[in-house]
Amino acid sequence: MMNNALKQWRQFTLITICFLLTSTLNAAEKRIDYPLSSAIYQWYGFLDSQNLGKEKQAQYPNVDFQELKDAKVILGAHHLLSIVPVKQNSKTAEVEVELEFLPKVANSSEVYGYYLIQTLKLDKESGKVLSSKTVTNEKDDFTSKFRSASEPNLIKAFIYQWTQNLDNLSVNQPNSHIPWNKHFTANTKFKAEETSASSLASYFNLLANTKAKTSRRAIRNLNIKSISGTNQFQIDFEYQWSLLNQYDENELAQLGVTLVVSIKNGVVIVYEYKAKYLPPVTDLGAEIRC
Repeated sequence: MMNNALKQWRQFTLITICFLLTSTLNAAEKRIDYPLSSAIYQWYGFLDSQNLGKEKQAQYPNVDFQELKDAKVILGAHHLLSIVPVKQNSKTAEVEVELEFLPKVANSSEVYGYYLIQTLKLDKESGKVLSSKTVTNEKDDFTSKFRSASEPNLIKAFIYQWTQNLDNLSVNQPNSHIPWNKHFTANTKFKAEETSASSLASYFNLLANTKAKTSRRAIRNLNIKSISGTNQFQIDFEYQWSLLNQYDENELAQLGVTLVVSIKNGVVIVYEYKAKYLPPVTDLGAEIRC
C-alpha cells in the first residue's frame, strides 16, 4: 500500500528491483502456509499448557497421545522441527510434524526427550485437529534440559494468523470472524508502518483500501525472547512484503516489526505493536548476476 511519501523510494528501477529480488531469493525459505501452520502451533501450544491426565485424553479419542504413554507424564513441551504437507482437499489437510518432546518431570530439569513424527488431520475452515497419530517415537539416550514450549508455540500461532489477516485485508478479504479485540486491548500501544493509521481499526481500514490483487508478507528472522523479571515476551521479525496492485504493478517493501505480549489463559495479549518501513536490503553485485 503506497502513500506519496513512501512511493518516492519504492519506485524501483530495474536494477533496484534486481537487487531486491536477488537478495530475497538468496534468503528464500520454503513458503509457509500461514493458516495451517497457525492451527498446528495452536494445537501443540494448547497441549503444552494442559495437564493431560487420562480423563482429559479421553476427550480426544482420535489422538493417540503416545508421548504421554508413561502414566507419570501428563505435561511436556513439544518443540516443532518441521511441518510437511501430505495431502489436502477443500475441507481437510493432512500433515506430518517432526518434533522433539520433552516430558515435564517433577523436581528435575534434566529429562530424556523423545523424537516424534506425528501425522495430523485438520479441518481447514476451523483449524481444529481431527486426529493425530504417532508414527515414530524414539527415546533419546541422552538427557536434555527441559525447555517450555507452550508460550513460543502459541505466539507463533498468533503471528501466522495475524500475518494471514494482513494479507487478506490487503486484497479485501477480511477475516471478520476473528475477534482481534481479545488480543489488542484498549491499552495496547499501537504504531503501524503507516503514520496515518493511529489505531488497529484505522489500520485495518487502510489495508482494506489497498485494493491489491495479490499480497504476501514473508516472515523473516523471527525471534521470541522472554523479558527478564516479567511474564512478557518480546517478538522481533521482518516482513518482506510483495504485492500486485490494482494496476498490475509489482510493489516491494521491507518492514521491521516488534511486539510485546503475554499469554493469559492460552490467549496472546498484545501490550505493544510497532512496525516501520526499512530501507531496501541490496546485495552488492546483484546487478551483475541479474
